[in-house]
Amino acid sequence: MTIPMHTNIADAFQDETELRDWIALVSAAVELIEDVGAAEDVLFHGTTDDRVQRILAEGMRPTMAFEASPYDDEEHSCQGSFWGRIDVAAWWAASAAINRGGRPVLLVMRTEDLADQAVLGVDIPSRDFPQVDPSTFDEPNVASRWMVGEHPSWRDSLRDLGSLTAIHDDWIRMDSAIIFDTIESLHRILGNRSFSA
Repeated sequence: MTIPMHTNIADAFQDETELRDWIALVSAAVELIEDVGAAEDVLFHGTTDDRVQRILAEGMRPTMAFEASPYDDEEHSCQGSFWGRIDVAAWWAASAAINRGGRPVLLVMRTEDLADQAVLGVDIPSRDFPQVDPSTFDEPNVASRWMVGEHPSWRDSLRDLGSLTAIHDDWIRMDSAIIFDTIESLHRILGNRSFSA
């Protein structure tokens, strides 16, 4: 898998060594997740070092999001947060650092823990305005899942777009999330599964 990197990713890091270490860590995590078949088991959220401790302490604040109704083909505004594969979350973490300052940071949480507190849905902004990989819909099998009248799931969103929306009106507790800063932190979230590959 080619890992998409933000065009200006170097601007998110203090030096070349820090950038290389980030790319190596994200690449190692992508490989581990693929090796153990955990693509739907963990979700990542990209943020910056100046916000991560507040998020962990206070919870994930909902922001403006959208949900697709499977009943009437309508899209409705709602509250939520955005989560995804590590490569996509890393792209957004770099974007946040470039635009707001700070350094990119990734939070990781088991999908089941997030689903206990939020409804998982399609990432409509990424569907309509793909930033990370605009060629997503060039593949006919992918494009057909996203045609009007079709009702893609959060799993389709995660697989095809690399991201999903966690729909929640209240703050999400982050007691089961951790900062992804070493491959060992990913092993902790994956548990025994990461050692059985």
